[in-house]
Amino acid sequence: MLKKKGIDFQDRFFISKNAHLVTPYNRLLDVAMEFSRGKGKIGTTGRGIGPTYSDKAMRTGIRIADLLDHELLKDKLKNNLDIKLNLIKKVYNISNEEIKKILKENLVEGKDGKNMERYFDAKEGLSFDIILKEFLELGEYFRPFLADTSLIINNALNNGRSVLAEGAQGLLLDVDFGTYPYVTSSNPSSGSICTGLGVGPTKVNEILGVMKAYTTRVGCGPFPTEDKSETGKKMQELGGEFGATTGRPRRCGWFDSLIAKYAVRVNGLTGVLISKLDVLDRFETIKVCIGYDHKGREITEFSTEEKILEDCIPSYKEFKGWNKDITQVRKYDDLPDEAKTYLEEIEKIIGVPIVMISVGPSRDQIIRI
Repeated sequence: MLKKKGIDFQDRFFISKNAHLVTPYNRLLDVAMEFSRGKGKIGTTGRGIGPTYSDKAMRTGIRIADLLDHELLKDKLKNNLDIKLNLIKKVYNISNEEIKKILKENLVEGKDGKNMERYFDAKEGLSFDIILKEFLELGEYFRPFLADTSLIINNALNNGRSVLAEGAQGLLLDVDFGTYPYVTSSNPSSGSICTGLGVGPTKVNEILGVMKAYTTRVGCGPFPTEDKSETGKKMQELGGEFGATTGRPRRCGWFDSLIAKYAVRVNGLTGVLISKLDVLDRFETIKVCIGYDHKGREITEFSTEEKILEDCIPSYKEFKGWNKDITQVRKYDDLPDEAKTYLEEIEKIIGVPIVMISVGPSRDQIIRI
């Protein structure tokens, strides 16, 4: 895509040699495991992320540097494929025909809708030869971009350059600090700046958290402020709330300050950006959750315990809506008084400054405070 646009990214784009690869058998196993859970589904995207992290922890993962060593890759791939196919067939009781169906119908790649049926082998279920051939070709394609990215980043920092690290997903999907088991397999918290990039904690000097002006969640899992009424549907529609990876509709509800305070604490946030403030333009009344009632007990700090969250009743503080289009506002002082009151109350509750807000999807709709 970049090449088609005439953008030269040679010596500007790098991939860590340590990066682990998501393989066709990881993706197949991901879907097979989800199917086997029945009603206890996690809500995985089916992208193979969980099984890839399992391989990493078991020290059987394939790293991108392995693609440059034909014999090493061949041995690793053969051992892994044999184990995974035995697991899929004998533990999850999935036949070759069912494997073919999963590859065709559930594992679709990219906007062109290309499926993974090309990896199917009538005898084995997955073709070792096809996967090996593709991976070796990928190794040669990526060879110019592979680097010791920890060294590159640290050299840049030591030379006084600024480095921006962007996190994915959100704290409540963190495998350690999220709403387990409805989480991802990694740590999308600020601590992964160090473990993911290979820099020391003394190099991090600012951590900005991004929070919507309301709360959303995609997939399964507890959601105390979820609004299943027309209000929640209105948020979903106005906010275009559909998953970036799967297209699944996001569940919506009012801003949960307990989650926000928890995110501030665990991530050590130095500032917050409140996004999608304009989505609340058309609400007469706006609410902020300031606590939970759990079987008569007041809770003011967020808990990741599944049973507690499932039985919580949120307590709200209500605010008057501004009922004005703020998408053209470019200065904080020009916002309606009601919007500023709402933001100032959030800032007071979470205990860190709101340094930016967004009133639309464009770059010029980000307001610095």
